Amino acid sequence: MVELKNFLQCQFANCSSAWAFYHSLAGGLNVINYNVFSRATQNLIASRTLSADKMQHLFKTVSSDGNVITEEDFTKEFSNVEYNGKQILRVPK
Repeated sequence: MVELKNFLQCQFANCSSAWAFYHSLAGGLNVINYNVFSRATQNLIASRTLSADKMQHLFKTVSSDGNVITEEDFTKEFSNVEYNGKQILRVPK
């Protein structure tokens, strides 16, 4: 998860713009399903392929119900993703 947060922090100004990117691939849905999450995440970290198990783990970490990711779920997990001239993420232990 830390690696994904680092990518999001470097690629997007804030959580809202990261959500907009993921949401743009959702085909008009108000939520992000596993296929959209997987495709968007692989697009962001194209230099590295994640196993199906690792991708499933990331998805379930973000999703509150294990089926879809809502904007609320996304914001809860990635709200600290914001570019402020540093590449430091504060990840709760």
